[in-house]
Amino acid sequence: MRHTLGSIHAGTQAVLGFLADQDERSGKVDTSSVSVKESSVQIQQIMDDVSRISTEVTANIAEIAVGVQTVGTAVERVFKVSVASGEGSSTLDREVHRFSLAPQAGESSDQG
Repeated sequence: MRHTLGSIHAGTQAVLGFLADQDERSGKVDTSSVSVKESSVQIQQIMDDVSRISTEVTANIAEIAVGVQTVGTAVERVFKVSVASGEGSSTLDREVHRFSLAPQAGESSDQG
């Protein structure tokens, strides 16, 4: 019986040692799990920031595109006004040359 009690005691000690080891490992897993959870929260926050920034950049690019289009339209209008102004100047110059002034009293008639 003594031998049996010794075997039971040794077996119990082995089981208790195993359980203590498993308890320690479980604590490490819990600590790691908390760390992973905290990291996951941080990653989610960073991803939310990236999404927000991406949305803002997309909106800014759209505004820039509208601005570039507006500048293009303005340049086109300035060009058309410049062409019209040039045509008006040519017409005015042509019309001025069609007229000859009558000589004033005391001027000779071969000036124009």
